[in-house]
Amino acid sequence: MKKYDICVAQTDADKPSSNFYLYCNEEAMKKILAADSTVKLTATAKSKEYGGRKWTPTVVSQQKITFLEEFEPGTVTASVKVTSKFKEGKFELLKTNVYNGNPVPGAVYGLYEDAECTDLLCRLTATGADGKTLSGKETLTQGTYYLKEVKAAPGYLKDETVYPVGLEYFTLYDSDGKVTQQGKPMPVVEYPDKVGVMVKKTDAESKNIVKGAGFAVFADAGCTKRVTVESDGKTEVPVFYYDEDLDVAASEKFEKTQDKYYVKEVVIPDGYRDDGKVWEVSPGYGEISDFSAENTPIRCDVSAVKEDKETGAEPQGMQNCLVPHTGCMRQKPLFIRMAEEP
Repeated sequence: MKKYDICVAQTDADKPSSNFYLYCNEEAMKKILAADSTVKLTATAKSKEYGGRKWTPTVVSQQKITFLEEFEPGTVTASVKVTSKFKEGKFELLKTNVYNGNPVPGAVYGLYEDAECTDLLCRLTATGADGKTLSGKETLTQGTYYLKEVKAAPGYLKDETVYPVGLEYFTLYDSDGKVTQQGKPMPVVEYPDKVGVMVKKTDAESKNIVKGAGFAVFADAGCTKRVTVESDGKTEVPVFYYDEDLDVAASEKFEKTQDKYYVKEVVIPDGYRDDGKVWEVSPGYGEISDFSAENTPIRCDVSAVKEDKETGAEPQGMQNCLVPHTGCMRQKPLFIRMAEEP
């Protein structure tokens, strides 16, 4: 190959849309075809400010880089190739929840030519309600590509895994556009964002915050199985208490593996009853379920009788007094007898 056998040309450099194309002269193309080789050119397009707006380079296809006027800046690297060895094909992805197998909408992936995920083949549209997304018809020049998530679905964690993708996941076409191979959707699972619980506990009579109550999260309504932080079942979500900074009792976040959870007060503060109540919560992915609850204070009655010390007779005009008392640790009435000097 000689100098200038291959060159890059730019069009419309001063307009909102600017394109770059790879050109090859006839003699160079003959050499490429005869050697059954591939010539690859990688270009990086960097955005800059212009007229108060941002310019974002967008990879339209493997053969063209286009600058589109948008509000967010960015830098995109793309490659163009001259080759006689290529196929055309479409790639399909199926995204599901790792715990229940439900489709996950809203995840965005990129398909790359290198394992470092710097050389973009195409950016897939967000997965739909069925968890699927399909690429356009791409020019394929190698046997393995690489898939990586670039934007997580709402309520889910971003997947940093790089997945090798073989041609079996592409539907391939011949030069007439007829299908030569029916591809299969590539399955990828999604881990949802963690959830949590917050409880605001107050005294049923005074309405003051109760700070000594401890709560636990359970997987069953009978409250026999504690929930764990991770799905591996090893570390239980700790019993949680009132937090001065949050002004509520807040649990540690945990992985959501089911739709409903159950919260129970397992540490009863002094002076309050254990009513055995269980609260059902259903946090969405990435959400915190919060609710208010009340502690009923233990009550006891104090009865006092005053009598003459020598005779034991009750002084005239005196009456027994019954004093209700809140916060008493005794649940049975307390009787007090007092003697008075004559």
